[in-house]
Amino acid sequence: MKLADIWSKFGKPRKKERRHDSVVLLLREPYTFTSERLISACEKAWNHPFNSGEDSSHFLHGDGAITLIKCGSSLINLLQSASPYTPPDTERILQSAGEEERLAWHRHTAWTALDHLNDYDFTPNESYATLARLALELLDANCLAIYIPALRKIMLNNGNAQAVLRKLT
Repeated sequence: MKLADIWSKFGKPRKKERRHDSVVLLLREPYTFTSERLISACEKAWNHPFNSGEDSSHFLHGDGAITLIKCGSSLINLLQSASPYTPPDTERILQSAGEEERLAWHRHTAWTALDHLNDYDFTPNESYATLARLALELLDANCLAIYIPALRKIMLNNGNAQAVLRKLT
């Protein structure tokens, strides 16, 4: 074996594989979470004041379609859309879903996604625990179901989703 072959296998640091740790709220009606609503949800989730000064490690930036949420060492991107959530593999997702989950998917008209941006530095369990804390505070009657893209799993907002999110925290 040539030295170049050995170097190509072992000499270069490998890049960590990119994960996409995300929780999507499938909404009955379009709704934009305001800064006030998000600050309240974040303060409940982390029991810490948000937007409390320049040196704070807990703050929000943005309002509307895109909001960045800094909570300690985590950074969450909150995306909001007034149209149905339609990833490229929608058909495959719905094939493995139950009838009620498919119905919720077809009835939703808007969505909010929580994406953990620094998942390189966190295990999947840590990342999803962070997302679950916030998702639990954002759930209300307007949310039909929660979708976890990495698992292709739809959970109805009828107590099932909350139970799963609580386990993640």
